[in-house]
Amino acid sequence: MVASCCVIGCTNRFDKENPKSFYRIPKKPESRKKLWISAIRRDQWEPRENDRVCFRHFISGVKSKYENNPDYVPSVDMGYQKYKASGDQRYARFFQKSGAKTSRQKRKSKWLFFFQYCLTLVMQRISQNLNSVQSDNNQQDACINKIATLKIENEQLYAELGRLQTENTTLKANISQLNFENLVTASDRKIQFYTGVHSKALFMWLLSFCSCILPSCKVMSPTSVLLCLLMKLRLNLQHEDLAYRFGVSKTTISDILNLGLPKLASKLSFLIQWPDTE
Repeated sequence: MVASCCVIGCTNRFDKENPKSFYRIPKKPESRKKLWISAIRRDQWEPRENDRVCFRHFISGVKSKYENNPDYVPSVDMGYQKYKASGDQRYARFFQKSGAKTSRQKRKSKWLFFFQYCLTLVMQRISQNLNSVQSDNNQQDACINKIATLKIENEQLYAELGRLQTENTTLKANISQLNFENLVTASDRKIQFYTGVHSKALFMWLLSFCSCILPSCKVMSPTSVLLCLLMKLRLNLQHEDLAYRFGVSKTTISDILNLGLPKLASKLSFLIQWPDTE
């Protein structure tokens, strides 16, 4: 069956030598199919399989797949005249536009009057404010004096702040010096009381000798770890008591004792001299 153009009044037929000059009615998307049917504008008509639209009805002679292209839908020589208004309708439309123009001019005049009225009110308010400023010289002087007073007070407050910051720094340094580790190692007497070691020098030698076997702890120094182990052996303090003294958790103290005591005993076992059984 020979395919011909389905546009009203078009007599073009399918040419085998130029098969791309005829195009099927698109099935997808549905929105494009409706646009093509609406452009063809045939009464009570549904496109069939062999219905085609020829190249004459596209601006470039080729259909386009892009929606923003004018050849997305056929639009040239579609076989019907575009609507043209009658003389009476054009006459009525002319007067309607003239009336709208007059209405716009009236609105413009109203807005101009309103703007001038607002401008007058603003100028009056500015004039009143200027008069008020001129009559308030005494209040202005009082404000200047108040600002000067506040400036002096502000400088005094900054000086006080600097003094307090210096005092705070000093107190922090004192607190650091008074922690438990420094308190114990401050004198030979305290070292002997808490650990049984006779002097600070002997304690420091013991720390150096045992440093390789002491448990590592992120919150306690090696000195504090050794103090904790020796205080447990010397005074048999409770784990919670040791935790309070060193400022750590009870679990940390338990881990240090469980790991450190066996290693310390093994490291210092040569110091124990057992008497001869004979």
